[in-house]
Amino acid sequence: MDRRSLIGAYLVPHVWTIDDYMWIIGVTIGGLCIIVSFIVLALTAYHLWRKTAGHIQINVTTKVLSTMSIIVSWISECVMFSTYFACLYEWCGPNALGQFYFLSTLDLYILSKLLLYTLLIYRLWSTYKGGTYAYGRKVFVTLGVFAVLTFFGLILVHVAVSYDKYNGKGQLLPLVSSLIICIMDILLGIVSMVLFVKPLFDIMRNTESVNMKDEKGKTWLDTIVRFIVLPLTALISSTIVGILLVVRTALGFEHAVANEWNPTAMIRSIAYLNCFILLSILDSGISIWCIFLNFKFGHAYYAVICGPCHRSMLKKYISREQKKHTTEGMNQSYLETQTLTPTAGRQDLKIQPVDSHSVNDCEE
Repeated sequence: MDRRSLIGAYLVPHVWTIDDYMWIIGVTIGGLCIIVSFIVLALTAYHLWRKTAGHIQINVTTKVLSTMSIIVSWISECVMFSTYFACLYEWCGPNALGQFYFLSTLDLYILSKLLLYTLLIYRLWSTYKGGTYAYGRKVFVTLGVFAVLTFFGLILVHVAVSYDKYNGKGQLLPLVSSLIICIMDILLGIVSMVLFVKPLFDIMRNTESVNMKDEKGKTWLDTIVRFIVLPLTALISSTIVGILLVVRTALGFEHAVANEWNPTAMIRSIAYLNCFILLSILDSGISIWCIFLNFKFGHAYYAVICGPCHRSMLKKYISREQKKHTTEGMNQSYLETQTLTPTAGRQDLKIQPVDSHSVNDCEE
């Protein structure tokens, strides 16, 4: 296949293939995603760091981690997007340019994810520290091990590039490293989300001060649902990209590689890489949006973008709780007719609530 120049590839008349159409789609959607992500980045940085009268100050560590995460995610988008122009056809094969782009895109993508999970772990610690629902050291050590293993998988990729040179045969080392990255990414997302939300549900159920029927209870429940919707969205998107990364290394599609025994290998690998890069750009954009929408200044946008999903999840939870309370009420009425001593009700529980300022810090 002849090498084409950037202009000649799409201005000179030729028979268009599926790769040409995917290139146009990737450049269009990817470019729009980068522009929108930059706007969100600017809005987030402005609201986080502005100093005006009456503005509620956010924890400095939260601001630093949030800003670093969205900046690295946006840079990751830009580097991935540049491959549409720098890696036309065999330009980015198993050579120096191909190795550079493969490692740089993967490094920035994993770094952005590690910063995002660092932010989630810090919020998990700062929200519940010193309270009844504070987690022990073992929990954070476990989360740290997951993050270290993710970084270890990234190191294995570098080792594979240095020694295997990615000749398109799908070596075992890159496959193992991509599996480690994918599995650790999923574990970090699921565990951090569950650990953060579980105490909030327990507080709402075990204290009389939180009632779903009043305004405070509705606000509390909205906060819980939002802390489920946003991380879950980021987790689903990240999982899809992680699985595609595993498939990419398993098929030997690290680069656009042509094999004499399989002349269509280059075409298939290019089509797959176009799809993979586009989804990676969208995933980084989703991470930026999730950080922005989690703060109070992004709630208006959250209501528009995630409103249908939020209301659906909220409706299902309330319906389930109502059925549960109805069953409990029937059981309690039955027990009151017996000679057994009634058990302590919810009003007898003495539970130290989490620091309200810490919870608000996650929202502001």
